Amino acid sequence: MTNLVINGNWYHGTPSGPISRFRPFSHFGTIEAAKDSIGKHIHLRKTPGPYFMIEVTLNLKPLEYITIEEWGGITSLHIANGLANSTIPQSEIFEQIRRKAFALKAESKDFDKYGFSALKAELDNRNIKAIFYKNIVEGNPEDHSVCVIDESIINIIDTRSLELVDLEESIKRTEKFMKYLYIDVQQLPTN
Repeated sequence: MTNLVINGNWYHGTPSGPISRFRPFSHFGTIEAAKDSIGKHIHLRKTPGPYFMIEVTLNLKPLEYITIEEWGGITSLHIANGLANSTIPQSEIFEQIRRKAFALKAESKDFDKYGFSALKAELDNRNIKAIFYKNIVEGNPEDHSVCVIDESIINIIDTRSLELVDLEESIKRTEKFMKYLYIDVQQLPTN
């Protein structure tokens, strides 16, 4: 994959306050992607701020990560679908996880509780600690983001607070994606 730098600095944007410890399946990207993540929260009116950007590095060895295409969202259904449609060996296991999570969602049950737990168990079993993907909805669509499975690989370097003025470009850039949030990646606009 082009534009993929594994050992560089990664960024996480949040309207939830400073973070001292991340959970499994936390996402990191470029500075622009982190700001765009906050921009989406602003559009959804999830919080009026304060906003923070956390800079991290990852302790990751070459065989501890995989790369796949954009999967279109942050739920366990999206991630399982991305893995099921990847070139990862025995990807049918991820399709089984996706199907069960989808069935739970149809029953209005907590599909992510099952989905993330099943995904983490399978990825841990394979010693996969991170998944790199092209992020087409945040930042430059040619850049990559990373979903960290094993939070112990994350080293927090810095936390910066951001004001609305710092996020103006991201707020404008993410506005066109608001109607596409949480739907299939195939429905995203191409321009």
